[in-house]
Amino acid sequence: MELDRAWEKYTGGPPIAYHDRIHVTLSSKGKLLLNRNTHRLLGKPLRVLLYFNRAKDTIGVRPAHDRLAEAFPVREFGQCSYVVYIGSFCRHFGIKLTSTERFIHPEISSDGLLTLNLAETVTVGGWQRKRKKTSE
Repeated sequence: MELDRAWEKYTGGPPIAYHDRIHVTLSSKGKLLLNRNTHRLLGKPLRVLLYFNRAKDTIGVRPAHDRLAEAFPVREFGQCSYVVYIGSFCRHFGIKLTSTERFIHPEISSDGLLTLNLAETVTVGGWQRKRKKTSE
């Protein structure tokens, strides 16, 4: 079959399953959420060190020895995620979010640094719930 010019080729490819991709989100409250695969690719750390590159607006996350005072603890969150509470880090570097953002292209380098570009995110949450009015 010959295709004419009206056909457009889709180059996005199939979606990658959640448990196979590197999936990282950051909430407005400073909750950094990693899926199980990301945690595994980082070496299943108990603690991580955080870095910030102001010029590139990028957060770096690297596994750390569990006795380092400046390392942030990594905790299980639900059945398939891990959480790192990085609110103090965000406040220190002036990282302010109004919603939960998913990083589009998180990458883990060969030396184990997870890079998260704040300019490459999509909003995945953060809407406000309406509160029920209390009767007087």
